[in-house]
Amino acid sequence: IVEAVVGESSTKEESVDIAKPEEEPAEAGDFVVVESEAEVESDLVSNLPRGLQDTLPSLTDDQRNLVTTLCNAPYNQTHLFASWDDANATKECKMTLIAQLEEMDATYPTGGLPGYIDNARILLEKSRRGENPLEGWRPEVPRGEAFEVGTDRWASVEKKGLPLLGKCGFVLVAGGLGERLGYGDIKIGLPTELVTETKYIQYYIETILAYQSRYAAPGTKLPLCIMTSGDTNAKTVALLKANSNFGMDADQITIVQQGQGVPALSDNNATIALDPDDPCKIL
Repeated sequence: IVEAVVGESSTKEESVDIAKPEEEPAEAGDFVVVESEAEVESDLVSNLPRGLQDTLPSLTDDQRNLVTTLCNAPYNQTHLFASWDDANATKECKMTLIAQLEEMDATYPTGGLPGYIDNARILLEKSRRGENPLEGWRPEVPRGEAFEVGTDRWASVEKKGLPLLGKCGFVLVAGGLGERLGYGDIKIGLPTELVTETKYIQYYIETILAYQSRYAAPGTKLPLCIMTSGDTNAKTVALLKANSNFGMDADQITIVQQGQGVPALSDNNATIALDPDDPCKIL
């Protein structure tokens, strides 16, 4: 496609000592060659690993745009798909990797994975130069009050605060496992004591229901939001279902599962890290 350059040409005074450049700037009436969108897209696709190129027809438009962006400059993440050139690379393996990339792209709020890579490179370069991101900041203990249980001051403040519990919502962060505690299951399933072996989530829910019964307006249900992770979500749902939500109505409970987060990086150029034992898994 050719495109005419329109507009008036400007006149410049040139010294005889200055040699003219080999190529003159385009002036009115000149023509320049411009690549079409199809040609640009073809160039971008040609930079993809062969195995990825062969898979493109089976991907959605959003998936194609994501992998094409990641593989081309300035992101240069073609290594993610290098194993796809192998004839033994299965469709299931490929789509597992694509699904991970999509979820991570949707998780990062500012620009998806390309934005994450851009930001990571800036931070990594600052770290390499030894820049302190907290330079000029001064840590200090926040102001507040400390109450001693059993004092008149404690009783006075508690008296004011307890009625407000009937207007509260509750959030439980439950994304971690109990490995650090030597427990092989989700932490909210840990017993709070050994006599009744009341589970932590049971104790938590029964406490909320007690607040609801005493302090909430008639007919008001106090909401509980539980944030889970990929490691804990299924087990959390199963634990609640097996115990009838420990007496709490189902419409009071909202479960929010964290995304996969952001990928690990293997170098200062923000190269996304793959599992060395599984080429279809991002670390």
